[in-house]
Amino acid sequence: MNSIRTLKKAVIWPLFFILLLFSNTLSALHVNGKPLSEVSDFNLLFNVAMASVEKQYNAEAIKILRHMLSINPQLHRVRLELARILFNVNEYDAAKTHFEYVLAADIPDEVRNNIQAFLSRIRVNVNPSFWWTIEIVEDTNPTSSTNNDYIRVGSYRFKISEDSKPNAETGYAFYGGARFPLTKNGKWSLNTQIEHKEFDDSRLDYSYIYANLMRGFEISSGHALQLSAGQHFSGYGGRSLFKGNVFNLEHQYQIKNNLMLRSNASFMHLNYYDIDNRDAKQRSISTKLYFNLNTAHQLQFGLGYLKSNARNNMFTYTRPEASITLNRYWKGGFVTNIEASKSWLDYDDMDLFFGKNRNDSDEQYELTIMNQKFSLFGVAPKLHFGRIKHSSNIGYYTFERNYSKLSFSRNF
Repeated sequence: MNSIRTLKKAVIWPLFFILLLFSNTLSALHVNGKPLSEVSDFNLLFNVAMASVEKQYNAEAIKILRHMLSINPQLHRVRLELARILFNVNEYDAAKTHFEYVLAADIPDEVRNNIQAFLSRIRVNVNPSFWWTIEIVEDTNPTSSTNNDYIRVGSYRFKISEDSKPNAETGYAFYGGARFPLTKNGKWSLNTQIEHKEFDDSRLDYSYIYANLMRGFEISSGHALQLSAGQHFSGYGGRSLFKGNVFNLEHQYQIKNNLMLRSNASFMHLNYYDIDNRDAKQRSISTKLYFNLNTAHQLQFGLGYLKSNARNNMFTYTRPEASITLNRYWKGGFVTNIEASKSWLDYDDMDLFFGKNRNDSDEQYELTIMNQKFSLFGVAPKLHFGRIKHSSNIGYYTFERNYSKLSFSRNF
């Protein structure tokens, strides 16, 4: 049944392009009788934005400030005010990003301390907060099926059937989450996360639910810890897949004004409903270094290591990983994010079917593009283009995937 693909072709894509084409016209903002795009006096624009804030016209102020940054992404005073307004309207993730970019600028210590105070309040926010993301996905190989035409088992060579080869699928994904503070200072909180994916082929449908109790610690300015414990559950193809406990430790440290380190250590149980021999205990540690080159460029360097101990050693493996990400604000309002990562999987025991130990490597690349000047119902759409290349010493596990996504996100 191709209901999702039919809906996408008949309604969603045409609606997206029509709204994108007319988004500026439908929501055109005038300053002193002129369209916003025709006003070049930055002092005037900034004053109008600040006046709008005083009148509680936050959406208008946000649009003006984003327009200014689309012309010159290096205006750190404008970015600072935008971050402050986003914070006041509970757009915490966006506010955090802009605050961290401003820290890379040459600003007075008093301003820097105020930014750190805002970031601390975001980490231990005392108000309930929610977020959601909806994606439309086109994937050339969602089952990660091998691209090889033949595989070898011992001294025999077998041809892959057509049913076992990659098939492109169209689907959608929903991600959502909520945070509920339990104390007045916001240090204790209850958090939930939901993920759901559906494709034309219902056997590929996937769901994930995670809930935890979290305790935050502000060690010093720019230095924080978060401890959490919870439960997670997953389903696949309309059936329960696994459940288990999750324990997590997050660490954040502002090394320098333009340099931040975020680290994470976790331990989780994966107790499978129908496949007991795949039950596993996973331990992982990861760290990512955020380097703000200026108020418009950010580099991220990541390292990670995962150890999965399964009941059956054939499914026990280690997975080290490295990644690099470049985030950039461009003139014209465009924002791009380019990420590349590579990981290596080494399995402990022999694959019984193929008669040898499995050693894989996985390369992933993704480009994300958005324009802050365009919005659909107050939400800026993003386009994602990605590629996955998975190699293995066992040909059956070698595959390639290409995907594209259109996503809409909102925090409130």
